[in-house]
Amino acid sequence: MDPRRPLAVEPPPSRAAPPPAPGLSPRRARGVLALAVLACAALLLWFQQVVRDGVAQAETRRQATHAHDAAAWRCQAPRGRPAGADCPPPLDGTGVLTAARR
Repeated sequence: MDPRRPLAVEPPPSRAAPPPAPGLSPRRARGVLALAVLACAALLLWFQQVVRDGVAQAETRRQATHAHDAAAWRCQAPRGRPAGADCPPPLDGTGVLTAARR
């Protein structure tokens, strides 16, 4: 054993929580937390609205495509009419009718 080493062992440093930052009282921390919760709720509501609008737009596009396909099928059915008399104009990639080409 080393004679220069003391026999008493020092206790380890305290592992208590660090003191709160100056100016951030527990009441103020609750206010900041409430504000963060409200901001998250607002973001979730906004996201829900965006998703809902996307679903509604997709349904509208699906209905338009279905109506166009039905009209094109009726157009191709032989009924003694001139070809293309009641044919709808073509759709672009988004399901919207394009201007008829001449």
